[in-house]
Amino acid sequence: MRLFIAEKPSLGRAIAASLPTPLHYQKGYIKSANGDIVTWCVGHILELAEPEYYDSRYKQWRLEDLPILPVEWKWRVKDSISLSMRAIRTERDNA
Repeated sequence: MRLFIAEKPSLGRAIAASLPTPLHYQKGYIKSANGDIVTWCVGHILELAEPEYYDSRYKQWRLEDLPILPVEWKWRVKDSISLSMRAIRTERDNA
């Protein structure tokens, strides 16, 4: 099993077209007959976590809390590509 991560959906479909058929189209990825997976991203994959991710008190903005300077910056997967990331994680864990 191989995992292909394309830049965008059209490239993912083009890659999948070269893989063994039948192709199984799922939400966020395409699986080929031999188990290869093709998924894609649209725009940025990750974004900085919102302030409340670091501490619940930051959910309400207060001047005395600024600037917020975390020791370690946290990232989160953008909601718009969560299906693609789920496919990547699932296949990684099954490898």
